[in-house]
Amino acid sequence: MFAEARSRLDTELRTAAAVASATTGVALLLGALTVYSPKMAVGLVLGAAFVVVAVWRLPVAIAAFIVMTLPEHLPGSFGAGDTLAKPVGALILLAWVGYLFVHRGQVPLLPRDHPLFFWGITVFLLLGGVSALWATDVSQTRHDLGRFLQVAALLLVVSG
Repeated sequence: MFAEARSRLDTELRTAAAVASATTGVALLLGALTVYSPKMAVGLVLGAAFVVVAVWRLPVAIAAFIVMTLPEHLPGSFGAGDTLAKPVGALILLAWVGYLFVHRGQVPLLPRDHPLFFWGITVFLLLGGVSALWATDVSQTRHDLGRFLQVAALLLVVSG
């Protein structure tokens, strides 16, 4: 009985020591990064916080994404909408995929619940990709298609 309690205590102490060591290492690296570039360090901390929020509560992360990227053209905005949209959108998509793996079969999916709408969007994206064959400016077509793909991915996430 005492051996089992001692074994559990040893495991908890090892876990606490590992967490303390990892936290100390991250704090040292963050401190070194802050000396080099404070702006990058703040961005890293905010990015890590966003990842935690996206994994913990996906709807809150989606709301934060909308607040960050929607008012990019309004007066008084920070102008960070374009630079934040892609990485934040990718983080939200990855968090959603993780959520799908954890809650298999319990999450509403656009292809399963609304197949006609899903295939309509898919055909629209395929037509946009094929239109690059006869476009006069392929780079503009590629840019627009990339934006349509991002919107379609976000639609998959928010439809559930």
